[in-house]
Amino acid sequence: MQNLLRIAPGALTIGKPLPWTVYDADGNVLLRQGYVIQNDIQLEQLFERGLFQPRVIERPDEDIQEDIRLRNPFADYPVLLQTLESSLNAITNQDDSARQRYLACHE
Repeated sequence: MQNLLRIAPGALTIGKPLPWTVYDADGNVLLRQGYVIQNDIQLEQLFERGLFQPRVIERPDEDIQEDIRLRNPFADYPVLLQTLESSLNAITNQDDSARQRYLACHE
């Protein structure tokens, strides 16, 4: 089985169903999607031995919109640098606005 990825710590939780089927290094099924992890030992073994095949989400071509505007990426650099600097200062100084600045960048 190709394209298998190692399960990252923190990706799975005890008591929650597996989001995908888990395989071993040879492509054999260890646990099927939906199985609920029972304990810490089982969780640790999945992190050590478990692999999964990532899902490919296909979007119809009509949903993909290409940006064809002519643009100079360096024109935005001063504004981006200022935003980055003020955001890092807010985080360093534990400013209340740090959370809003972070969330605004990830919308």
